[in-house]
Amino acid sequence: MDWSKSTESKTSIEVPPIKNEELCEMLQEISSEKSEAVLMRILEPFASQISKGNATRPLPLLFNIHDKNYENKSLEELISVGKSLEIHVTQEMKTEIERRTQ
Repeated sequence: MDWSKSTESKTSIEVPPIKNEELCEMLQEISSEKSEAVLMRILEPFASQISKGNATRPLPLLFNIHDKNYENKSLEELISVGKSLEIHVTQEMKTEIERRTQ
């Protein structure tokens, strides 16, 4: 048996790159379904619309825990600090964060 040859016949097709108009049309359809694609966060006009929407309804600020003293701590020390923090998250906050970060 010649291992350098495959018994399967493989064919490939060339797929042309998506045109900007087609991409915008696809993203517009996604937007009309009240959904978001990651790509929408960097392409106009979608990025501005998402940015405006987030500015009017920001995510709950849960993790404002930065402290200059933490910058030189080891991982074990940071884990210990994290375990000692009390962060209260309501079900409504969890739902909103999940909805907006999917």
